[in-house]
Amino acid sequence: MRRRTSRTAPRASANATAADIRAAAIDVDSGGTVSGGATVEARASKAGLARVNRGFADAMIAAGPFEPHPLLALAVSGGSDSMALALLSRDWVRRRKGRAIALIVDHGLRADAAAEARLVGRRLDALGLPHRILRWTGAKPASGIQAAARAARYALLAGWCRRNGALHLLTAHQCDDQAETVAMRIAHRSGEAGLAAMSLVAARDGVRLVRPLLALYRRELRAFVAAYGVAWVDDPSNEDDRFERIRVRRALKAADTKRMLRRAATAGAARETRDDAVADLLARMRPMPEGWLALPPELFADAALPVARDALRRCLLCIGGDEHAPRGERLDRLLAALREPGGFRGRTLGGCRIVGWRGSLLICREPAAIEPAVRIARGGPLRWDRRFELRFGDAGIAGYTIRPLGTLDTVAGPLRRARRAAGLPGAVSAGLPALCDRTGRPVAVPALGWHRSGRAAAMRARWQPRSALAPARFLSMGESCFNRMADYLE
Repeated sequence: MRRRTSRTAPRASANATAADIRAAAIDVDSGGTVSGGATVEARASKAGLARVNRGFADAMIAAGPFEPHPLLALAVSGGSDSMALALLSRDWVRRRKGRAIALIVDHGLRADAAAEARLVGRRLDALGLPHRILRWTGAKPASGIQAAARAARYALLAGWCRRNGALHLLTAHQCDDQAETVAMRIAHRSGEAGLAAMSLVAARDGVRLVRPLLALYRRELRAFVAAYGVAWVDDPSNEDDRFERIRVRRALKAADTKRMLRRAATAGAARETRDDAVADLLARMRPMPEGWLALPPELFADAALPVARDALRRCLLCIGGDEHAPRGERLDRLLAALREPGGFRGRTLGGCRIVGWRGSLLICREPAAIEPAVRIARGGPLRWDRRFELRFGDAGIAGYTIRPLGTLDTVAGPLRRARRAAGLPGAVSAGLPALCDRTGRPVAVPALGWHRSGRAAAMRARWQPRSALAPARFLSMGESCFNRMADYLE
């Protein structure tokens, strides 16, 4: 297994001391002023360092507003991009008397992964940044490891943020990453919305994902980190041609990068306009706390076809809980049926059930798509069916299970009366989480306000969809930002 290479930033000159380099600290809100004993290289690259500071500050303004004293969670791998993010965020949040906490994910994929995570943690400590190490435990897949690691990483990061009240999760995606993403999506025949690539702000798993480095290049971020004398690690997977992104990275030239970024800027501007129209359409829907949507039956017929398609995808993504929404012919067939006056008879797609109900259109979780039983290993928080955040107040529930209400063999007595009193559609109540004891008997169904005598604190449930119905508006870096980047490439 290849080891990551740890790199120390180059000295600013042959005679520079470590103290000289540390003294060349850049204040992110100062427009790039170099203070203290600036070295020859720091002076020579002052314009580049100022550009990094300005690019980060502009992105944070565009991504705002933030709380008066914000708490920022930073995804830090230890590479040059994420160490630059750590430095920039540290100074930005200090100016606002807030806090920043770095999150390091130990994927456990290499023998030295744990030691490397601790090394990165020590480097962050030296920068005055507190950190937490999050570990991906359990079996790892034999194939599709990059996709699985990415999903696990975001689950760990978002889970920590939700538990600790951190609304904003900052990642170190930068300009070269954006160009690579556009190139790959072109190769995979993505539509215009996909070619907009990464948004400055996105909503994911109840967390606000912010990418404040999207207008900055990998090489200038490395120069920025070097000016601080901070070391970074190079992941050997970034040299592995088995991965598509690495092959694309090596193939892209400067002119290609410029073309990809202009394509993203153009598609992003169009997506911003469409997102506004989709948000207006989604505002006519009623999200319910039990995890379903009620909407006027004519809603999709009233909207322009592209807007209706995007809105339907958002609905299915929110309720079904998948990482990606349905596309292609199946989505088009469902949309055509929904736009047919009085002709809709009910469908399932993307883990959702779409039916008429009491003069409205109902979109809820498809009960048959829910895992029949999830065993509780310990009493900590549990994310169930990618939809509900469950918390347990009783001790001794290890070995209990969470089951969809509709799968219980018997729903009698007080529970049956509670289900009727709630007045929920049958398909909705069938998909609600029920806490069952070791014999399979129901103990609590919080969404119905029902629990067995003396077990009121057994379980709390909150609908927390993986994808928000109306996520943060897509924010491209825009033409003005692209022009600044293009000038840098000349």
